[in-house]
Amino acid sequence: MPASVIIATLILSATIFMVGGDISKQISLVKLTGSTDGSPNNNGNNNGNTDGTGNGDDGPLVPAKLDLANLSAGSAVSGSAGAKVTIIEFSDFQCPFCKNFYSNGYAQIKADYIDSGKAKIVFKNMPLDNTCNENMGGQLHPEACNAAKAAVCAGTQGKFWEMHDKLFENQSSLSSANYSKWAGELGLNAATFSACMSSNDTTDDIKGDISDATAIAQGIAAQQVQFGGTPSFIIVFEKSGDNYNKVRAAIEQLRQVRPDFFGFAEDKADSAKFAAVVVGAQGYSTFKQVLDAGAA
Repeated sequence: MPASVIIATLILSATIFMVGGDISKQISLVKLTGSTDGSPNNNGNNNGNTDGTGNGDDGPLVPAKLDLANLSAGSAVSGSAGAKVTIIEFSDFQCPFCKNFYSNGYAQIKADYIDSGKAKIVFKNMPLDNTCNENMGGQLHPEACNAAKAAVCAGTQGKFWEMHDKLFENQSSLSSANYSKWAGELGLNAATFSACMSSNDTTDDIKGDISDATAIAQGIAAQQVQFGGTPSFIIVFEKSGDNYNKVRAAIEQLRQVRPDFFGFAEDKADSAKFAAVVVGAQGYSTFKQVLDAGAA
């Protein structure tokens, strides 16, 4: 299936039904069919085939081959440069499910894994807004591209994560006036920030992140993982001891409930790198299960 179909087919806010544990959270999902209502049918499934009854039992999980080495390039990073685990988050500042992750999972992951030096987190913009995301067939989050620009432009002045927090904590009041206001509160140079917001380079930076997401969605498609909605995560590990098999086993266990939310990949070129793919605003315990399995 072409990447444009995987990503571009109508993206909706879809409610995910209770299936146990943290994977009952709500997420924004890419719809892989032409249906646009996202409503459940009489079997409790929705029209985007997100009920978790995919091919999770079709045999051993075959690792996808992805370009993991270059995913972090040019993106905002929080955590120790020497951390052996890299959590790459694809997110949208106007997405309610991304805010759900920010409010309910991110802080604890940061405290237990990032601040402790066990992992670092990389943020990549994936706004579901056709102003800058050409894969969007329709409009979903009309302020998401500008919010992404605000974060990128704050980052050019060393304040990405501070703006990241303001955007999620004030999600209901995203606007051009407020981006300038928050930039001032963060002590940013107003003229530099304004010029950056209007720059084509800033838009190109965001489009580069979207292209990365498209490549991942295409690469993981054979596992029927719904990568391409927000938030979505790639957790990259370096092989150490038996952690490859432990992470793979953890993903296979999670796929027994939701095969469309979890995947497993290897780097195309570096045999020492592998990754867990996690879709949705999963709770802390789901991330902990995967992260602890990969601990060196």
